Amino acid sequence: MSVHVFTYGSLMFPAVWTRLVPRPRASVAARLDGFVREGVRGQSYPGIRPQAGACTIGRVYLEIDEAELGRLDAFEGAEYRRESVTVVMATRDGRCITIAAEVYRFTEPLGLDGTPWDAARFGCESAEGFYRAHARAGEN
Repeated sequence: MSVHVFTYGSLMFPAVWTRLVPRPRASVAARLDGFVREGVRGQSYPGIRPQAGACTIGRVYLEIDEAELGRLDAFEGAEYRRESVTVVMATRDGRCITIAAEVYRFTEPLGLDGTPWDAARFGCESAEGFYRAHARAGEN
């Protein structure tokens, strides 16, 4: 059995993803409607929370197996809960389709700082050291 996994934060970045799922996986840009992405207080990574009319842009990784999903569950830890969602992605011929995917949702909405998370800034400043730092600390 395999699932698709929608990522919207640190896992969008190959520097983080490939350390957890080293086997090559296809991925495509995708959108999750009805959720807003915000920074987590005092951290470099984000969380999402439901918000009508909002959308979160991210990346969906295709055909993730149970062992890989287990590694992702352990990496996300207790701060996040995995749940099923529907995401929108574009096909090669430009059509938009919806697919079922799993997403890791931040469990403590009051822990979000209310500001939009800056993916470009994370990629420039934090992605390379993120996995090493958080893997050592046993965090997200």
